[in-house]
Amino acid sequence: MENKEILRVQLVDYCNHKCFFCHNEGSKVQKKKINRKLMERVIQIFESTGGRQLTFTGGEPTLHPEIVDIIQTAKDNYYPRMNIGLTTNGTNIKKILSLIKNDYIDKINISLYTLDKAEHKRITGTNTLSTIIDGLELLAGINDQDVAINYVVQKDKINELEGMYNFVSAFGFRLNVLNIIGIEQDYQYIESLKEKIGYIRQKYNDSTIKLKSKIYHPKCRSCKSKPICGEGSYLRMNVDNVLVPCLYRKDLLIQLEQKDTNPMLREKILEGMYRLENNPR
Repeated sequence: MENKEILRVQLVDYCNHKCFFCHNEGSKVQKKKINRKLMERVIQIFESTGGRQLTFTGGEPTLHPEIVDIIQTAKDNYYPRMNIGLTTNGTNIKKILSLIKNDYIDKINISLYTLDKAEHKRITGTNTLSTIIDGLELLAGINDQDVAINYVVQKDKINELEGMYNFVSAFGFRLNVLNIIGIEQDYQYIESLKEKIGYIRQKYNDSTIKLKSKIYHPKCRSCKSKPICGEGSYLRMNVDNVLVPCLYRKDLLIQLEQKDTNPMLREKILEGMYRLENNPR
């Protein structure tokens, strides 16, 4: 699937965790929810241009009071033309369990950064680790679910990667390994992480574990942010009604307006797709 076929929609900009490395889809925390009417128009037009993946994010998307209805509406209107995904910190699995059981969510990514309670509190500012693990156990009891754990590996925690891999594998889930955005230039950290992943792949004969790849397009060649870029190029719609082709390039942002006609929104979405790989026209 090409990046231009994926739309990430930020439902809220706030979260019940306070992870120090979170990019929050490029938004500041303002306690805002997305304009649902405009969002639904954008999703409809995005799908008509060939969109194949819609992922709801935050902040923490399960804190949106209408999260269940939003996902049900998206699934009813656009599946199987588009898959529906959710990226969550896993603290509200019970709230969305009926959606998962009834196949309203095709893919769910859960952020989990440690198995140590004290370290979890240091990273997130909360004591929610046991709640997240309880949620994983609930998910493991549902057949044929595409569940992946997003694991951001800190520089001094690479030796804990195998333990996290074994924990996640016991549930039958996949492990997505991410480095901390902003230290891409630390080659020793990156190479050590790659080496550990290679060791696990070989030891357990599992090719699904890998470091999230970085895709650089022509627009990235002279970008001063390239050394610290780590999130890839996805088209995002944030709570400020802005299309975000890149987290680091403010000159690529496209403002959406409620008053925009559908043809105007279509042109902006197509331009956003263009800016995933190119500088503005």
